[in-house]
Amino acid sequence: MKLLEPVEVGGMEIKNRIVMPAVGSNFWTVDGAVTKKLIEFYRERAMNGVGYVVVGVAKIEPQFFGGLAIHDDRYIDGLKKLADVFHEYDVKCAVQLWHPGRYEISLSDSQPVSASDIPPPIFTRRKPKALTKDEILKIEDEFAEAALRAKKAGFDAVELICSAGYLISQFLSPATNKRTDEYGGSLENRARFAVEIIERIKEKCGNFPVGCRISGDEFVEGGNTLEDMKKIAKILESAGSAYFNVTAGWHESKRPLITMFVPRGGFVYLAEGIKSAVDVPVIASNRINTPELAEKILQEGKADMVSMMRALLADPELPRKVMEGRMDEIRVCVACNQGCMDYAFRGKPITCLVNPAVGREKEFRNLKADVKKRIVVVGGGPAGCKAAEMLAEKGHEVILFEKKRLGGQLIFAAKSPYGREFSAIPEYFERVLPKREVQIRYEEATAEKVLELNPDAVIVAVGAEPIIPQIPGVENAITAFEVLDGAEVGDRAVIIGGGGVGCSTAAMLAENGKDVTIVEMLPKIGNDIGISTRWNVLLYLREKGVKMLTNTKAVEIKKNSVVVESQGERKELECDTAIIAVGTKPADGLYDELKDVEVYRIGDCECPAKALDAIRQAADLALKL
Repeated sequence: MKLLEPVEVGGMEIKNRIVMPAVGSNFWTVDGAVTKKLIEFYRERAMNGVGYVVVGVAKIEPQFFGGLAIHDDRYIDGLKKLADVFHEYDVKCAVQLWHPGRYEISLSDSQPVSASDIPPPIFTRRKPKALTKDEILKIEDEFAEAALRAKKAGFDAVELICSAGYLISQFLSPATNKRTDEYGGSLENRARFAVEIIERIKEKCGNFPVGCRISGDEFVEGGNTLEDMKKIAKILESAGSAYFNVTAGWHESKRPLITMFVPRGGFVYLAEGIKSAVDVPVIASNRINTPELAEKILQEGKADMVSMMRALLADPELPRKVMEGRMDEIRVCVACNQGCMDYAFRGKPITCLVNPAVGREKEFRNLKADVKKRIVVVGGGPAGCKAAEMLAEKGHEVILFEKKRLGGQLIFAAKSPYGREFSAIPEYFERVLPKREVQIRYEEATAEKVLELNPDAVIVAVGAEPIIPQIPGVENAITAFEVLDGAEVGDRAVIIGGGGVGCSTAAMLAENGKDVTIVEMLPKIGNDIGISTRWNVLLYLREKGVKMLTNTKAVEIKKNSVVVESQGERKELECDTAIIAVGTKPADGLYDELKDVEVYRIGDCECPAKALDAIRQAADLALKL
């Protein structure tokens, strides 16, 4: 496979073409120092065969909230421990140098700075100070000093984040750079800041590779397009950029960039465009989550390497499994963003829906039970499947009861036009659990059946069931789960409840040409959807013509209408089908009937929550048994 072939980048011989780009893990201390958790996080990826890793973002000034610290010599020793881990496994590594510019969230009272004094539409929305020439030169020196620290720590390269809307982007873009001096105006002038940073790093560090992470298209009004970025890339290449890692958009871009709404490999064309303009290696990014897709990109010559950050969160063993021909055992990133992006944006240590070992790598490594037990798991949803997988890996005998098919509510989530990636999770368990010698019984479990097996422990993971609200005429409605399971719906539908399940149901029906109205009591639709995904969902629903009523209560369900009340006024919404989506409650399971054995309850049957929480709870229990 071309994916496993070595490649030379800026004088570095990289053993394969799998790249782990920088990720805001929040596994560092408050001031940005390297921790044991961060080291073990990267050790897991390094020992399993990734080719090139960029760590960061790394802040070049102390007051920025978030990021690794590289603004002072006292952080070199910690960074060296990180570089040593990569080199122990023959992995080339870089530090991504970062200045947020107008996106700055400050640990002090400092005013953000930028190319011009245009406030950002997101984050703090504070008006930044336009940098003076002397201040620009000072920041360029800070970048160079930070690069020298990376070199002293033993890293093989540095990468400049010239994307996402951070400071270098703000100089590059005509949307944020309105300067009239030598750093503004023409494309060449707007690129001057980045060029001078590269030049100063070269002066300070000598023959030390400098790569650039760029947006192939900024996707902001008045910003750089792909054609502009091709020209900018050529300028940066002439200045000495060793490679280009090509992503898409800025944080403020008004289009989906990283969610399930983006098709797999949806922005590879941007890398292909940059590759046509430069002679140095180009890395493709965004939604590349399988080795098959990565290989196709390389074989078609659209890029020289591939970024697989979230794919390597989901499965750090991905490179090793490719090398060993075990690609059917790879846990696929489904771009849910629940544990990675949503946590990172909130300043929390990241995790992963499909891999709860993220940030706990040492704890999950080399799992073996002291005593082999027979453990029965009742319920094949995400919690039950994860428990079964881990318990089998520990060496236990595991018997799993599931009356329909593996996946639980993820099967319903995958019916949404923007949730289809969720189907990869049950498909993974269907492939892997038999390989782990889990005995799967597709039948309804009873206490008698379970006790006949003489188990040492039982785990009840039977999920949740819909809440049926006490609304007059509720018998005239059906549940969202019934709809997602294939129940017939008329041309006009009213969905009572605008949470994640209600939105998914609305999206599926609207895609099928139905006239859909969501009725939500709260002020916001999709209140339980993650920060990185919710606005994508609302955008999709609006584009599909779904009507969304907030602060509105359903007070009666008739055969062909729903009566709603808002601000003291009532009106009748005509419909062919009324659908209930007001939440779930724990399903009645076998827990109370099995009190005479060692029994545990996990997932939604204990407390309805997200699949992320259910899988993490299952993993925590499996660690103990």
